[in-house]
Amino acid sequence: MFRLLMFSLALLLCLASVGQAANLDQTDEELAARIVGEWFAQDKNGSTTYTFNADGTWTETGVYYFKEGSRDVTVRGRWYVHNGFFYHSIVDSNVPGKIKTGRFEKIRIKRVTDDEFYLKLKPGKHHPHLNLK
Repeated sequence: MFRLLMFSLALLLCLASVGQAANLDQTDEELAARIVGEWFAQDKNGSTTYTFNADGTWTETGVYYFKEGSRDVTVRGRWYVHNGFFYHSIVDSNVPGKIKTGRFEKIRIKRVTDDEFYLKLKPGKHHPHLNLK
C-alpha cells in the first residue's frame, strides 16, 4: 500500500511540462506552472497517467499490480508547490483499502524538464520520475 502511494506521489511530481530544467531559483509559481499537464509513469508496480490541473486538483487513472492481482485504479486529490516541495493529498480512491483517502505527503522536487519531472525519494522507493505522455 505504501509503495502504491509513493508511486502515485512520484507520478504527480513528474507532471512538469514545458521549458528548461527547473532550478532551485525558480519560484513556486513557476514550478507549479510546469507541473500542470498530463504525465505517465510505469514500473513493476503498474502503469498510470496523472493529470495535474492549474486549479490544484489532480487525477490518476491506471492499473496497479497488487499481490491479489491487477486492478484498475482511479484516484483524485489536491496538490500545490511550496518552498520547492510538491505537496499532494488524496481526496477519493476507488481502492480505499490500498490507497487511503486523507493521505497527505510532501516530496522535494529535484528538477523538471520538458519531458520528465524528478522527485527526491528515499532510496528503494518507487520510480523517482514521471514522463510526459
